[in-house]
Amino acid sequence: DGRVVFCDQLPRPGPTSGEYDAEGNLIVMRQLPDGSSYRVIKHHLADEKIREIFSPYAERVEIRRFPDCRRIVVSYQIKTR
Repeated sequence: DGRVVFCDQLPRPGPTSGEYDAEGNLIVMRQLPDGSSYRVIKHHLADEKIREIFSPYAERVEIRRFPDCRRIVVSYQIKTR
């Protein structure tokens, strides 16, 4: 009966330069303190798409956007069978 909550960044306002894939997702390079680097795909999904993805597994999906600090918080209850 627990609730799952996660937080992520919202996209920056305005145009963002960089590499994009065929689906329009921004691809950025991230370097870790150990010197390794990784390509990261930044998916910024609409609320409807988030609900569509979680609906088979979750109940009461709540999405809150906080544009002032560029955060999105998604929480949901796992469906019981």
